[in-house]
Amino acid sequence: MNECEITFKLNTTEKIVIELGEPLEVVHCCYSATIAFFKENEKTLIGDDSIDHNLSGFSILLKETLNFELKLHESIKMDIGYLYNQDLESFYQQEQQHRPGLTYDKVDGIDYWVGRKYGLWGCGSLAVWFYNNSDGEVIFEITPIYPGGFGNSDHRKQSISYDQWIQNYKPYLIRKISRNVAEQWLIQTNGILEQITENIRRMREQGPL
Repeated sequence: MNECEITFKLNTTEKIVIELGEPLEVVHCCYSATIAFFKENEKTLIGDDSIDHNLSGFSILLKETLNFELKLHESIKMDIGYLYNQDLESFYQQEQQHRPGLTYDKVDGIDYWVGRKYGLWGCGSLAVWFYNNSDGEVIFEITPIYPGGFGNSDHRKQSISYDQWIQNYKPYLIRKISRNVAEQWLIQTNGILEQITENIRRMREQGPL
């Protein structure tokens, strides 16, 4: 195993891995790293952005789910990934913000589908979600995004039509995360963020080389 990897274990066969190219002690606020989900030996990329940004979002959603504050909005009566694709299709192809059947909140003067607040990470044609189910349990979900590319007309011409694809939609993975595991993840995440903050402070004190 790469000693620079950061691992969040779901169970004995599944884990989330942040793939660092360098030791955590030198990671700064703008350091980008891929995030992968491993199911036994199968690897799937689920994130690729600033590690500080990705883990800050992870910390927030972990706290909210542990406090039972992320129960799905009452309007979300189908799988969240299915509705997300409907929202994207409406926005990019029908050139309208509101799709019938979806509920929107206004944020900084802009309307956003209410399901977006449960979004954690995303990469390529996958989206990652974190929320509480109706029983208050913590849910980790990975869902597919239409591979035709909503804003790419050339790509869409080479792919299955959206209407055909959405008929066979199903989530990639749904897992219940025990409270104990979620608490461990939160402690681990906050520890990493504290290390990054310390790295930034040290670099500023050292000044330019």
